[in-house]
Amino acid sequence: MTDTTSRTSLSRREFLKAAGIVGVTATMSTPTLRLLKPQTQRTEAQGEEKWVPTICMMCPAACQLLVRVRDGKIEKIEGNPKGPINLGKICARGQSALFRTYNPDRLKKPLIRNDPGQRGSFTGFTEASWDQALDAVASHLKKLISEGRIKEVAMIGGWPLCLYLEPLMKAFAETIGTPNAIGIPGGACFFPKAFGWSSAIGVGTHAQILTDYENIKYLVVIRRNFFGSISVVHGTRAGQKIGNYKLVVVDPRFSETAAKADLWLPIRPGTDLAFLLALINVVISEGLYDADFLRKFTNAPMLVAEDGTPLTAGTDAAGKIKYLVWDLAQNKAVKHEEAILPALEGEFTVGDKKAKPVFQILKEKVADYTPEWAEKITGIPAATIRQVGIEFGKTRPAAVDTGWHDPKYKNSVMTWRAAAILNALVGGLIKDGIIITGVGSTATPTPDVSEESVMRIWGTKQGVAMASKGFTFQGFLDAIEKGDPYKISTVFLFTTNLAMTGPDSTRWRNAFKKLEKVIAVDIYPNDTVLYADIVLPEHSFLERDDPLYGMAYAPVLGFHTRVAAVQPLYDTRHVIDIVVGIVKRLGEDYYNKFWVNFAKALGAADPQAMGAKLKDAYEKEGVKGIRKVQASARNLDVAKLESEGLIVVKDAVTLRKEMIQKTLNGQLLTPSGRIEIFSFALNNIKAKKGYQPYWDPIVAWAEPEVYGKADGKTTFYVVYGRVPTMTHTSTADEPFLSVLTPEFKRMAWINRSVAESLGIKKGDKIKLISVETGASVEAVAFPTDLVREDTIWVSSDFGHKSEALHFTKFGVPYHTLTGVKADPVAGGIMSQEVVVRVEKA
Repeated sequence: MTDTTSRTSLSRREFLKAAGIVGVTATMSTPTLRLLKPQTQRTEAQGEEKWVPTICMMCPAACQLLVRVRDGKIEKIEGNPKGPINLGKICARGQSALFRTYNPDRLKKPLIRNDPGQRGSFTGFTEASWDQALDAVASHLKKLISEGRIKEVAMIGGWPLCLYLEPLMKAFAETIGTPNAIGIPGGACFFPKAFGWSSAIGVGTHAQILTDYENIKYLVVIRRNFFGSISVVHGTRAGQKIGNYKLVVVDPRFSETAAKADLWLPIRPGTDLAFLLALINVVISEGLYDADFLRKFTNAPMLVAEDGTPLTAGTDAAGKIKYLVWDLAQNKAVKHEEAILPALEGEFTVGDKKAKPVFQILKEKVADYTPEWAEKITGIPAATIRQVGIEFGKTRPAAVDTGWHDPKYKNSVMTWRAAAILNALVGGLIKDGIIITGVGSTATPTPDVSEESVMRIWGTKQGVAMASKGFTFQGFLDAIEKGDPYKISTVFLFTTNLAMTGPDSTRWRNAFKKLEKVIAVDIYPNDTVLYADIVLPEHSFLERDDPLYGMAYAPVLGFHTRVAAVQPLYDTRHVIDIVVGIVKRLGEDYYNKFWVNFAKALGAADPQAMGAKLKDAYEKEGVKGIRKVQASARNLDVAKLESEGLIVVKDAVTLRKEMIQKTLNGQLLTPSGRIEIFSFALNNIKAKKGYQPYWDPIVAWAEPEVYGKADGKTTFYVVYGRVPTMTHTSTADEPFLSVLTPEFKRMAWINRSVAESLGIKKGDKIKLISVETGASVEAVAFPTDLVREDTIWVSSDFGHKSEALHFTKFGVPYHTLTGVKADPVAGGIMSQEVVVRVEKA
């Protein structure tokens, strides 16, 4: 076995030259690059080119690609023109994906380290064969099983696994018998936002809802930067229609999206909810709402008694809640579907109870949320708020954008619920404004996790209302450090970088040192992999065939897959092969059980029968066989799927019509089957936990934790974002993208006048010090007028420390500043509840 501690001597320039790109220059003063001077054209005979379809994995947007291959090498990557996700367009990350395959920093062979004391560095590893590495993993698991300690195993997945193969991880966990498997994107990215939306329309993850950019005429964007972050599908669609709609961007920083807006509103961080409530106030008080839509599509006419109890009338055969409305035509209370003209306003007597329609209660609730009230909270002038509210209410179709990443504040759930209600008021849900995607149309409710899971127990102790969903991965820290609620001794890390992205990342680094065993599956030796004892390198996405996936983010129903463009360069494996290799070594019973569990996790109606088919197909053809079984089960043409990469089974027009009809028929995933202006889910939380504005069943103002704690002179709110060339922390070692990223986007943006008052100049090193925890990070200052005076902006993509990464540059390790928190509804990590002091370093 060979020692791998030495670093490669390949320079950035040498790597770019080897990849066919020369003459790359960049300066700190400008983001403009002079690049792409081609090498002398080859005249020798070249092999035949072929175009191979795949799905991009440079970010979670799942763009559909075509890869040009010649002589077994990748030459170029383009968007798949047949792809309804990204419409044939790709970004710099997608274009540079070939560098991920050819990056010399890649993990090339399995690695084993026997001295836990060397965790946190890339020293002490020796190369191993796959048999040696998988035997070591299986031996450790057998030991835990024999000692009755298998619950001590945790499996933590990052977005690359969870977006595509979370069923694999869940099947692996169930097979060995641990209840502790979780993808961190739930708590660290989407669940608070998703639950806010789903409380109104039943779905709400990134993949399930989409702004109707092709038809929108007025768009309000909060907590998002789709022209400068990771979602090409949204940026492409919005960009193609720019100028066809009025764009209002609400952001403390002048982002790339704000630069294209008709109106930029630099809001006080965390107060978007107040802004939305004021818009709701204006739309209702000015009579600009769509009464017909509210009557037909929503439960706005539902009667609610004085004590807040909805007047229900049992459930239907599908389990949907039936409720009473006041029918103005019949002058009595009837079930909604029996009403001719449901009342939206007024007070009525039903039996011995006085009751009001939900809309009447909403109108009364928001009466005090005037633009003048919101101005004091948000810092946006009342006249501007009123102007936006009137324009929003008078323009059809109008919408508040779906958003993307928001585990940021204590009030995140209520913020997105307010967005959904505002959209509903102007008819901007399902039929217009915000539409449900193909993935959303086939979604099922998020199941509860085991009552024995660390995530659920920890979340319950923290008072998280939705703790049963198990997204509170933060709980693993107490389990590792204190054995609370029980010990976690072994962790599998599937393409996740918690040493940089976990809340209080320093605590995660220290926790990894306390574990009995750490196993990492990844493609790069990132900061988290440096804490592993066993490293299992997986293929880059351009080297692998994949199973069948539902087509995310698109307004169609369809399926797509990855087809390997080239053979693996190194001794790496597909993550499916890695997991199968482990369970097979545990014994025949575990191996057979895994396939049944995998089929169940994939949603098979008959897991036993499907599991047998998957096992047989895999043993004959590997991952390709799994794909064929899945395609056959859906009556899809396998040859077409593999040649084109995708198959659409329901077009956008048909899907929208179906979702409109489902809503009218009361068949959404909400408890009532309709768009819920009154949320039964939030009302259930209220019944169990008492009233808090964070789970008001209609809508209410709920403060962020940091509200009023920054003065813009000595203390500052911190907000973070993405840059157009980066994806979280996963692309910082891509040499081409590293060169493309201008240095001012790696710096800490501070308002120019504030910087002058503190004696800070461009390029000065500064310290950001958390007021709450005292943790600090060093940053390079970028004074600018494009950020609020009370706000510091940083990108959370940078700050790597791994000595095994050779193409990273400076940046701010943002999550050093965050604490371990959980919002009271969804358990999100509250990643922007940070106030800092600023000092010169």
